[in-house]
Amino acid sequence: MSEKIEYPKKHSEAEVQASLWVTLRHHKFDARLEVSAYSSNTSHRTRRLDVVVFKGKEPICIIECKSWSDDYTRVARYQKVKNSKQIQRYKSLYALPVLVCARMGFIKQIVKEVQSLL
Repeated sequence: MSEKIEYPKKHSEAEVQASLWVTLRHHKFDARLEVSAYSSNTSHRTRRLDVVVFKGKEPICIIECKSWSDDYTRVARYQKVKNSKQIQRYKSLYALPVLVCARMGFIKQIVKEVQSLL
């Protein structure tokens, strides 16, 4: 008896992140994935940020990718509330705008927001 692999019902966070990266690079943005962030009082990496957009090697914004369902369910609402603490922490730690790309349908909007920051 063989195991079954089911076709995914939604895009994974990695797929959202990859599609966003390709789109940002297509628009000539210096976007980097899985960027290590260090605390000012220690030398070890404290966080790994999903996407950071740079201009001249200076960070412009952080983009946090999520894989919330296109049919915004109660689970997604819970994740949004839980995620807001993470976003606020990033804003206070790094003093940069933090954008959330919650699913594939948000990519165009995120590109517009990045354009407005430059």
